[in-house]
Amino acid sequence: HSGWVANCVEKAHPSGTTRMSDDPKKGVVDRNCQVHGINGLFVSGSSVFPTSGAANPTLMIVSTALRLADWLQARYVA
Repeated sequence: HSGWVANCVEKAHPSGTTRMSDDPKKGVVDRNCQVHGINGLFVSGSSVFPTSGAANPTLMIVSTALRLADWLQARYVA
């Protein structure tokens, strides 16, 4: 147990695990944060970023979530 715990490193802002791309071969979600091939399933957060910067990504995470909310409202509510 202690052997593998010593190798664990905390990552405060994991990014890029569900990358955004119009090409399903290069990303998990499209430009509207919808998972390729699964209607109605959306992912929004730093995981959709293709890379991360040196600063905290909070502003970009909020911006992406607000953009998705606007898109969802325009498509499904209006």
